[in-house]
Amino acid sequence: MVAPPRRYQRRLEPIQKLIAGGCHLTRDIPSLLTDAGLTITGLDQFYVAGAPRPYGAISIGTATV
Repeated sequence: MVAPPRRYQRRLEPIQKLIAGGCHLTRDIPSLLTDAGLTITGLDQFYVAGAPRPYGAISIGTATV
């Protein structure tokens, strides 16, 4: 059985933050936006083809105040 990407992301995040300028692998992007008072008007979340799953998660979208 293969562990889901989220599990690996939690394990790798401390190292990732050190080597990638504070980049977090486990941030919940939609929650961060809505908690900041923004309304998400479009959001596409996917994994980059060929990228290792723990590092390939991408969020692209728009939000309004």
